[in-house]
Amino acid sequence: MPKLKTSKSASKRFKISSKGKRMRRPVNSGHFNAKDSGTERRKKLGTINTNASNENDLANLFPYA
Repeated sequence: MPKLKTSKSASKRFKISSKGKRMRRPVNSGHFNAKDSGTERRKKLGTINTNASNENDLANLFPYA
């Protein structure tokens, strides 16, 4: 049986934490952020957990995670 491949597009958009949680970047954080308040800019830093409703889809994209 051949090995399953990890989706390369998903591996660039999601990171797996050391405890196995799938993390993503917040939405609307790419550009045009100069108009945002400082609070909004700080909220866009770092990563956040993915929704539980997407776990099955992400499990298919990351077969060995």
